[in-house]
Amino acid sequence: MQSVGLRTKATTTLLGTVPFERSLYICPVCEDAACFPEIGSGHRTHQFLPGVRRLMARAGSRTPFGEAHDDLKVYAHIDVEARDIERIAEQVGRQIALWRARQDQALLKDRQGPPAHPAFHPLCQLEAPASRCAGRIGSRRGKQPDGKAKGREVKLGCVFTQTKLDEQGRPLRDPDSTTYVGAIEASGPFGERMYAEALRRGLLQPSGWWC
Repeated sequence: MQSVGLRTKATTTLLGTVPFERSLYICPVCEDAACFPEIGSGHRTHQFLPGVRRLMARAGSRTPFGEAHDDLKVYAHIDVEARDIERIAEQVGRQIALWRARQDQALLKDRQGPPAHPAFHPLCQLEAPASRCAGRIGSRRGKQPDGKAKGREVKLGCVFTQTKLDEQGRPLRDPDSTTYVGAIEASGPFGERMYAEALRRGLLQPSGWWC
């Protein structure tokens, strides 16, 4: 590849947008183009540095992307497009899903959870309701007159502990004891996901009493 000169690129940091120059290389045979230091690095230079990506992913996971754009601009003076927040949030979400899947596979393989925590509670509960969310009309089969689906079923599971009773003797959920898992998937894989979370919370510990 041969250098054809410098090209300017801007990257967004927590302190603002920073322009920098890099060499553009073009192959005289196939005309493929790449910029140094991307050549041989195995990845492209990100438009957003890790600190900004972290904020974009967090904001995009909590509010609609348009509102996330407004929040970042007001709170952190970071002006990024809503579509960029969506893209980064999806990328980070896939990375988290892969990380979590590896953890779940390890737990399900051994069929045992981590060592018992000193504050492990004797009574825990699992719940897994399901609901439907609206989605784009596509080729997926559904219950509509035309045979298509207007949405997808979202499954949300939670695990929490109950160590106290109310005045009527009914168990009360312990504050800050709930962990959640959620996915758009069939019941079988979601059951494995829930079971892995139960193992993570101490399902098979000797002192466990679960319902």
